[in-house]
Amino acid sequence: MLPLTHLLPHGLTVAAFVAPAQDVEIEVRVLSVRGNVVDIDRGASAGAAPGDIVVLRPLGQPEITGTVRSVSSTIATVVLSNAASSLGPGVPGVLRVPVARLAAPRAPEVPGMPPAVWTSQEGPWEEGVPLLAEVRAPAPEERPTVWHGRGTLGLYGLRDSGALARDDSVGRVGLFLEGQNPFGRGGRLRAAGEVRSQRTVFEDSALRDDSETFLRVDELSYSWGGTRDAARSYEVGRFLSRAFPELGLLDGGEVAHRFDNGVRIGGSLASIAALDRERSFEDAPQVALWALAPFGENRRGELGVALQETWFEGAKDRDLLLTRARWTDGEAWSADAVAWTDLYRSDDAGKSPGLELTEARASVTRSSDGAQGVRVDLGHVGFPSLRRLRAQDIAFEELDRAGAEAASLSFWTPFGERGRWNARIGGWSDRDDDGVWADLGYDHRFAVDGLDLGSVALFFADNPQRDVLGGRTRVSGPGLGGRWSLGVDLGIYQRLATDGTAEDLLQGALRAGWNGAFGADWYLYFDGAARFGDEQDALSFDITLQRSF
Repeated sequence: MLPLTHLLPHGLTVAAFVAPAQDVEIEVRVLSVRGNVVDIDRGASAGAAPGDIVVLRPLGQPEITGTVRSVSSTIATVVLSNAASSLGPGVPGVLRVPVARLAAPRAPEVPGMPPAVWTSQEGPWEEGVPLLAEVRAPAPEERPTVWHGRGTLGLYGLRDSGALARDDSVGRVGLFLEGQNPFGRGGRLRAAGEVRSQRTVFEDSALRDDSETFLRVDELSYSWGGTRDAARSYEVGRFLSRAFPELGLLDGGEVAHRFDNGVRIGGSLASIAALDRERSFEDAPQVALWALAPFGENRRGELGVALQETWFEGAKDRDLLLTRARWTDGEAWSADAVAWTDLYRSDDAGKSPGLELTEARASVTRSSDGAQGVRVDLGHVGFPSLRRLRAQDIAFEELDRAGAEAASLSFWTPFGERGRWNARIGGWSDRDDDGVWADLGYDHRFAVDGLDLGSVALFFADNPQRDVLGGRTRVSGPGLGGRWSLGVDLGIYQRLATDGTAEDLLQGALRAGWNGAFGADWYLYFDGAARFGDEQDALSFDITLQRSF
């Protein structure tokens, strides 16, 4: 049975790029995770506003889309389409902000102030000569080297006294580092990774305890070119392609070229990193070619196509066609779609020769300044036949027939001066079953000292393994130099036993958290939870300390 997390709507620096011309994509990192709510490290000062779309990209997992619900000057709170166990502090993503919002505001006129006087001593203007003809951008060797980054120290603990009593602990030390013009020749050097140590100790002596410590390198690359003076760009090392991150985490090199009409073409020769926890180097070479072309008024649309051929341990593994489209009218409407299509040959196990749509996602959104909007999401997912995934142990006949579809409708609208309704309803279907899910929530901004935001939601899901009916509530506000939050989750989970019978379990959680910044550089996050109910009795905490520099 396919996991529904693949079907729900999918959905680090201040550096941004236009993709396409309608939105600026600002790189972000996850600061904290609370179920299907995350905080990211960009807020109103970076242009974020309620209703903006955030796309998170956990390594080795599908993209996860969320919507900004509230912002402070430096932090935005994002509600995800679905909770994901793969998310944690440090996961990268992008915040999509309309270009118009980032336009520099006109300085207000102050009564009584004299008009500004231009004091430039440049020579007179000559007809036929561009105004900026004599303006010269500084050469790389004339520019300083600038370094910035972020260090992370985290600790997670769980004491589970339920049916499978155990103690879990995870410690992590992470670093993201970026250097602009590090060698005096322009370019950018980026490195990101994490040392993680985790341990599980079971109360039952018959069960084997587990512990491991490993280094995971998420990025280590150097890029140069791609500026207004250099149409060609290069990147070498471990990286995600800026044009087509869907190609995977690459160990190798990529070259790209930008034409005057906005068309970009490129290609990469690399190896795809392994799917294990360490993201280790693997014998999985790939070669890819891609092209991106703008279209429409003011280049507000973009079409892209990529071809990727991969090998695994010396044998041919995959022929992949990636297609992508994005468009906006620059105001209320936007749409995007991406599809993975595999070409199978006669020697591909479990598949018939020819083309097969492996995965596809599409969405259309209409939003009025983020205050009111509606969004439609469609999705399809199947299992590709890959040698590097042969350990998935799926029968060939199941592999050939696997596939599921999903669709959802979301809307959000203000209610009075301080309220906001949001709702989502959707359905899924595969070859064995089908089902629906729904979520109705209300957010309210309070005018009370120490309490400024509250929310309540009801949700229902008809899933393959169990049905869920429940609710959740949250309150938060400023306090102790940061922000505190309290919440309660409560639900009835219908579980299917191996003999086909069903039983209802009442389960819930009490949550408390605090996060805050110290000066301009330090950020501390704490989250604690007490899980209770049928066959559930656990206490957990998560502490993350970050230092920006």
